[in-house]
Formats: sequence, C-alpha cells, structure tokens
Amino acid sequence: MQNKKQRRCLKFTGYIYLPDEKAGYNDLRYYAAKTPGRIIIFDEFGDKPKGKANAFDNTADMLSYIERARQKRIYKRVKRK
Repeated sequence: MQNKKQRRCLKFTGYIYLPDEKAGYNDLRYYAAKTPGRIIIFDEFGDKPKGKANAFDNTADMLSYIERARQKRIYKRVKRK
C-alpha cells in the first residue's frame, strides 16, 4: 500500500442569515438584495481564532475572505523574493 501524502485544508465556518416568518416588507427587501452573514476561518492547527467573526454582505465578500486566508498561508510556506 502506498503512503498517502497528508493534505492541508483551510477550515472555515460560515453563517448566512435568513429572514424569519415575522419579517416585514423592508426586511424582506434587504434579504432579497443582500446575503448577509459571518465567517470564521480557523488557523493552521484547526483552532478557532480569537475575536469576532468576519461579517460579509454577499457571498463574493465571503469568498474574498477565504481567498485572502488561502493566499496568506501559501505565501507563508513559499519563499518569495
């Protein structure tokens, strides 16, 4: 059997807020226009970071948080000139 190389993963937890049944007209308009939520990106050891979760208004902002964390970790491992 071959030895498998251990893969490193970027672990995160995301929360996307949804309106409830009692939401008014303005609340429904807000949720239709935006996708608000929070994201927690764990460190390399899988530990939860200290401080608050990062807030986002749409999924593109959420993905930019994930992409920045990924790039930061890659640059940390690779020597740059």
